[in-house]
Amino acid sequence: MAIADHAIGGFLTTAVVRWAGKDDDCHELTVLRRFRDGYMRRLPQGPQLIQDYYQHAPRVVRAIEEQGRGEVEWPNVYAMVQRAVGLIEAGRNEEALDLYSVEYLRLKAEYVQVAVV
Repeated sequence: MAIADHAIGGFLTTAVVRWAGKDDDCHELTVLRRFRDGYMRRLPQGPQLIQDYYQHAPRVVRAIEEQGRGEVEWPNVYAMVQRAVGLIEAGRNEEALDLYSVEYLRLKAEYVQVAVV
């Protein structure tokens, strides 16, 4: 299992729903925020996943925008968000987290240089 919004329901999701012309209280953000604050926070590694996301996701979003890559990345991220919401609504939380995590980690690896200490 990998990562998640402002960990799921936050930075990346907010960027893509805005790109899609939706409001901050849209269905996708509401579902993902509830997922983060419920399911994710209760996982043993949940707080670490959320912390990593808070630390790096804003830089991912900023890098995508600064590099003019939004029209390439946001449609893919939005499609993933819709799939994750569907999984959550079907009670498939672990699959939703895995799906979101894979995409977040891909974007983080591509757009954020993280020093390994």
